[in-house]
Amino acid sequence: MNRALPIFATALLLAGCPPDGTRPGAPLEVTRITPQTHSMLSVPLRTAVFDAGKFADLWAQAFGPGSPAPAVDFEREFVVVAVLGVRATGGFGIAVTSADSERGGVVAEVVATAP
Repeated sequence: MNRALPIFATALLLAGCPPDGTRPGAPLEVTRITPQTHSMLSVPLRTAVFDAGKFADLWAQAFGPGSPAPAVDFEREFVVVAVLGVRATGGFGIAVTSADSERGGVVAEVVATAP
C-alpha cells in the first residue's frame, strides 16, 4: 500500500489509509491529534509516520518524554507530520487541511500561514 507524504507550528494528524478500490481523488478522513499548536521541534519537517516505534520517538521529541502519545492503529492509519519550525514572532501556523486518495497513494494538503 502506498502512502504519501506531507508536515508540525505543529500539525500532527491521523489519516486513514485508502482501502483497495478507493477511487482516485476520494477524500480521506483527517483527524488532528496534537494537544497544542506548538512543539519542541525547531526545524521544519514534513513527513509521514507508518509505525508505532517511530511515532513514539517523534512524539517524545515534539512534546517531551513524559507526554503520552495518542493511540494510532497503524494497520489502518498513519500520521502526517507538519512542522513549521521556529519563527521570530507569533502569528504563524500550519495545518493539514485535507487528504485524498491519488494513484494508489495519499496526497495531503498542507497550508502554512504567516502574519
